[in-house]
Amino acid sequence: MGAEHAAALAPALKANGHIVCIQNRLTEWPDPPFTRCISIHEVALGALHQYGDDADWRDLTTAGQRILTCLAEQTLRPEGCVIRDFRDLPTFLNDLQHRQFSGKALVRVTPVEEA
Repeated sequence: MGAEHAAALAPALKANGHIVCIQNRLTEWPDPPFTRCISIHEVALGALHQYGDDADWRDLTTAGQRILTCLAEQTLRPEGCVIRDFRDLPTFLNDLQHRQFSGKALVRVTPVEEA
């Protein structure tokens, strides 16, 4: 959810654990050097567009093709979808937070009917 949330989760990590930041980044390393040896990862959405080269794009598309092949051959099974209506979003988020279901959480958004 952000740097503060990631920092709050860091104490729960075990030795060699990983923390992934998607929104924002940790401003400080959560541990002294050579203690639990955790890894911090950043998901930089769109970074490849600015900083990637031809080899990076080739690696990405090759990996994507491999995943699609595995899905087609059914050697990799995708997560099931759990779909709820937008009006049920608060309950859905609570269920997701408390692991009440497993699968890809999707919210159905329908256009508002004009009067």
